[in-house]
Amino acid sequence: MNKIPVKIRVVRATPALFKALEKKKLIRTLAPSKKLLRTRTEDGTVDGYCRSKASSGPHVLMGVAKRTTKINLSYHDGSEEIILTNFSSNKYKPLYLIMGLSKAGIISKKIRNGKLSGKDLVAVKLDFGDARFSAFSVLKDTVHWEATEPGKGLHPIFFVSEPAGLKMKYFRGIDKYEMSLANKR
Repeated sequence: MNKIPVKIRVVRATPALFKALEKKKLIRTLAPSKKLLRTRTEDGTVDGYCRSKASSGPHVLMGVAKRTTKINLSYHDGSEEIILTNFSSNKYKPLYLIMGLSKAGIISKKIRNGKLSGKDLVAVKLDFGDARFSAFSVLKDTVHWEATEPGKGLHPIFFVSEPAGLKMKYFRGIDKYEMSLANKR
């Protein structure tokens, strides 16, 4: 094996360094795009950050601006990763991850039988400032939905990494339930 006699200098990660690397199109930080920050639609918007080639294993990373206050439970047949980061130090309105405490098959049966109750769901108030809970996987067939609170303030923005083509699946009959967040903390 040939050795290359090169000493590589060590530098600290700084905002200036990362900005220079981005300018050279070597990296992209997970910072909100103008599209995410400026959206005014009722639900919010999604902005693609990167998509791998199918030959590499199709994968997508996207930013999500969440403006909806309505809960519309869904699930996927694959897992996805949620990444909460706030490089810009923006002050976001709260972001809630509403989750079923059972997998989609059980929740679907409860909906069909008119038996879905508040005991079947939990709303987790996500914290952008706590590294322990800033990145996690939502596993396949986990019932979930993201929502925020009504009113003034900047809507929360987060990132999702998932297989390209992952579809959202919705429940039939869910429209007969009125869902709202209780005792927000």
